[in-house]
Amino acid sequence: MKSEIKFPKAYGAYAKNNEIVLSSSSGGVFTLVVEWFIEKYNNNFMVAGAVWDDDFKGVHHILTSDLNEINKMKISKYVQSKKMDVFKEIEVALKKGKYVLFSGCPCEVAGLKLYLGVEYSGLYTIDFICKGSLTPLAMEQYIESIEVKKKSKVTAVNMRYKWPKLDTWIPQFIRIDFANGDKIIKEFYNTEIGHAFRIMQRPSCYKCRFTCGKKISDFTVGDFHGVSKKMLFYNKLGTSALFVNDIKGQEIFDGISSMLEYGEADIDYIYNNNKGFKDTQREVFTNILANQGLDFAIKECLSKKEKLKCMLPTKIARIIYSIKRRKLK
Repeated sequence: MKSEIKFPKAYGAYAKNNEIVLSSSSGGVFTLVVEWFIEKYNNNFMVAGAVWDDDFKGVHHILTSDLNEINKMKISKYVQSKKMDVFKEIEVALKKGKYVLFSGCPCEVAGLKLYLGVEYSGLYTIDFICKGSLTPLAMEQYIESIEVKKKSKVTAVNMRYKWPKLDTWIPQFIRIDFANGDKIIKEFYNTEIGHAFRIMQRPSCYKCRFTCGKKISDFTVGDFHGVSKKMLFYNKLGTSALFVNDIKGQEIFDGISSMLEYGEADIDYIYNNNKGFKDTQREVFTNILANQGLDFAIKECLSKKEKLKCMLPTKIARIIYSIKRRKLK
């Protein structure tokens, strides 16, 4: 008699193809899952995930089989996504016999399952290790502010930017491109939008029962914060933490494992190194943001040291971080 498989299973992993790792938030696992799904259900698949609005002031979910649109779902966006009619569209697709891969926050997966009310064999769900989401108001005001400063429209936003000669993937960088050819490349948490994300989560995010509790999704991906060079699955360009939560999740893992460098990991270790934020200034920041705007909220709530870091050129900030990292070795 075969022994019963116990879930969840936890792993640290990264794609063997470093080009995939460089183009991803952490270890490139999401990209491999999508590629596996498309190949497995060729001509009968649809993928649902979050993409930027055209003006980059917000994020929304789409359901599509267009590979160009699916590619836009890669890379973390940190902004609360508008679901529009995507749950209804998924239900229609499933009833037509389509195979659907849905990706989103743990609470979004729970919301989809609740909406559908029944289990569909053709539905596969991926969530990610979530620290909460940023209010769209802050993102809207941030984009408007930098467009005024740069005198140009934003054409691309990457909140997990990596470059080929990257020395380490943490701390993460944000890259913003403009129509006039200008760009911003800065450490994410030393920008106005990074501080807003750190300070101001939704109240429900602080007591979310889906982040560290029983997983509703089939498969979970996220950053493997706390990964060390001693671990088999360490990659300076990015390492993913992943959870196999059920039989479908095992099917996904089996389908991509040959393309991964991976090893078993401790679930508690992953969660302890992925704790969310809870800033004492949240209420003050929220009130100022709503009444006087993001720039004023940053001015009032950040320390002099934090404001200075926001103004530091990228190269200098990177040198300082490299020196600190060497001292810790």
